[in-house]
Parts: sequence; C-alpha cells; structure tokens
Amino acid sequence: MLKGKVKTLISVLSAVLFLVFAGASQAQYLGPGEMKADASVAQILKKPVDGQQVILKGYITQKFGKKYYEFKDTSGTIRVKINERLFYNQKVTESTLVEIFGEVDNVFTKSPVVEVFRLTVINP
Repeated sequence: MLKGKVKTLISVLSAVLFLVFAGASQAQYLGPGEMKADASVAQILKKPVDGQQVILKGYITQKFGKKYYEFKDTSGTIRVKINERLFYNQKVTESTLVEIFGEVDNVFTKSPVVEVFRLTVINP
C-alpha cells in the first residue's frame, strides 16, 4: 500500500515540475536582432540591421535575374532574394498580395536586401 502512495506522489511531483519548467521555456528575447512582425520597407531602409528577421506584406513588382525581385509595400520598395522553390508553383503577379518572412542582409550590399525564407500568398 505504501508503494502505491509513493508512486502516486512521484507522478504528481513529476507533472508539477513539468508544468513549471514548460512555462519557463516560453521566454522571449527582446532586443537587437529581434523579429519585427510589422516592419515596413521604410523602417528597414532607414535603419537596416544585418540579420534582423522581418515580416513584410506587400507586392512583388519586378524580377532582376534569377533570384532577385523588387518588393513594394505602402512605404517604399526594397530588393528581396527569393529562391524559386518558395513560390510552390503558385502564380504570383504584381497585383498578388504576399507576406514574406526573411532576414535583412546589409553586409556586402550598397543597400539592404531581404533574404526570404517563407512566402505566403494572401490573396490568390
């Protein structure tokens, strides 16, 4: 009978410890390099931070070469680098609203470029 109570106590303590430490893993970093969820092209051009992750909503308006495009939102335009596989055979025109998730590259370029990791069509 004592063995059963010990097992129950250990199970309860394990569950409590799991819940305590699971909550701690939800911490979030806030500071330089953090993702700017509602970034705009103008904000990136004004103060580009190399490696900063950004999410932008707007339009892909022009293609330059194999992977480079012009991206436009309500605040301006910026060059973006998009691998063809990110289009997933979706038709994207200059009037297709898209959301891009990427990282600012400002080291080897005269003006910042956003390297895109994910592209989502908002309105097909």
